[in-house]
Amino acid sequence: MKALEAQRRLADITASQWGMVTARQAEAVGVGHLELSRLARGGHLERLEHGIYRDSGAPADHLEYLRAAWLSTEPDHLAGDRLRDRENGVVISGRSAATVHRIGDLREGAHEFTSPDRRQTRRPDIRYRKRILPHDAVVVRDGLPVVTPEQTILDLINDGEDLTLIAQAVRDATNDRLDQDAIASRLTATDARRYGIKSAADLWENILQNAHLDDRSLADEVAAGPIGSLVAEIYLRQLQQTIAKYPAEEVRKLTENILPDSAKTAIQSVLAEAASPRLPALPALEIVRAKLAASAHADNTAVSRNIARAIGAGRIGGSPTAARKADDADES
Repeated sequence: MKALEAQRRLADITASQWGMVTARQAEAVGVGHLELSRLARGGHLERLEHGIYRDSGAPADHLEYLRAAWLSTEPDHLAGDRLRDRENGVVISGRSAATVHRIGDLREGAHEFTSPDRRQTRRPDIRYRKRILPHDAVVVRDGLPVVTPEQTILDLINDGEDLTLIAQAVRDATNDRLDQDAIASRLTATDARRYGIKSAADLWENILQNAHLDDRSLADEVAAGPIGSLVAEIYLRQLQQTIAKYPAEEVRKLTENILPDSAKTAIQSVLAEAASPRLPALPALEIVRAKLAASAHADNTAVSRNIARAIGAGRIGGSPTAARKADDADES
């Protein structure tokens, strides 16, 4: 067979498989090993690995060898046919899935795949795990069947990967709308014990803290950004409006009796500059909020509890718990 005819027969296959073809797919259209070797020697094909070739004119990318490995797992079948029944076939998982999703900084060693059937291979660069995946746990990314980012994170935890690397993967995946609740709900006590952590909930909180995605880290991130100053302005103006409802002399007495010097200064600034666009520093007023919400000083009970209730009701960013405590104190 002439080279031009062999290339024509292979073109329909390579066009739908990233420029790649397996030796068995080529044989099915009448292009044997001899013709493949001639095309490779002539520079028309490039041999990627045993039984896998790529059209020399096709672009290469960072997933090239993973694609070749995936094709080699079922060399008789075309990629398009396999994708139509992807959850019942070989699916990319583990570190290899993290590479496809571009999450984390995990170096890919062996190519990792999941199959519903038990598989064995002599290739040291391929690793299989046997399990049946639900339909919603598999997606197509860059033309490859791969477990979802959520399942990828769970695989990494199950494999005992370093928590710092897992946290980086979680942070990266969050930009792709990662369903954190889906991961947290599937973690087990066994997963936690693998890392010497007490519970599944503590394990997830540890990961979020390392990823700087816990509540405190997110609050700090918001505060440090452009929106932080807007939130602070709204918070402080609401605090000004709340305090302004009470006699200034009573509030001054309150600050003198129960608040530390830093908080006294902040409250006095609010009272003195209520009409000014310049606002006191947020950290000092956060101390004010905490102290007012918890205070039950005998000489200023009504003022303290009313302000605590306003704060706790959420009008100036406090916790409803503080309001309930104030109500309970009033009833007693």
